[in-house]
Amino acid sequence: MELNALLVVASPMERLKVAQIFSHFPSVNLQKECTSAVEACEYLKYNKVDFIALQPDLPDNDGFEFISQLNSQIDILLMSKNPSDALRAYELGLLDCLPLDFSAKRLQISLDRIAKKNRQKPNSLVTDGNSLVVRCNLKNEKVTIDTILWIEAMGDYVRIVTHKKKLVILSSMKEFLRRLPSKQFIRTHKSFIVNLDKVQYFKSTSVEIDGQSIPLSRSRKKEFEKTFLLHQ
Repeated sequence: MELNALLVVASPMERLKVAQIFSHFPSVNLQKECTSAVEACEYLKYNKVDFIALQPDLPDNDGFEFISQLNSQIDILLMSKNPSDALRAYELGLLDCLPLDFSAKRLQISLDRIAKKNRQKPNSLVTDGNSLVVRCNLKNEKVTIDTILWIEAMGDYVRIVTHKKKLVILSSMKEFLRRLPSKQFIRTHKSFIVNLDKVQYFKSTSVEIDGQSIPLSRSRKKEFEKTFLLHQ
């Protein structure tokens, strides 16, 4: 599982050192390096990350104040030279607190915690029979199930397509399909799930929805035809 990270460190030398350690982990995508809380907050308005690696001594804001201002449940990996910060990190429920001279081996323990937590974290919750709540761009959004046209795989993420918007959330196709009504949604391809109510027609290799052709794989064609006819 790839982890998207935001690095917030004021000192250029410290920032370079930390970035170099993270570079040894292919599973970590260091999306952005920020020097201040203001810069980090601005980035988080429009971007999603799995965790923030943060040193609390920031020029414009105390790191703990920055953490308290976050309106999401992003995991925080604190890096501090002050031993007392470890206690504060524990009291705040932060993921981990590392000394400034942490090793790659010690970092691996923290990354394993994040990966395990993300695998266990539900990214969509059924609120009632007609809607889901999904986590997208640091916000919880309610999606009416009947408005979904199709769902498309994007690596470790899925994209939910409706008439009005497209939402990208962290989930596997298998997990997301389990949260949908089984008689209404079906996989047509390893990378696509469709809403049978929205299917206009289908051909030997594709399904037509809202003017878009969705792939229909040979291995799933027979099951799709049977389910589609029963659904009518």
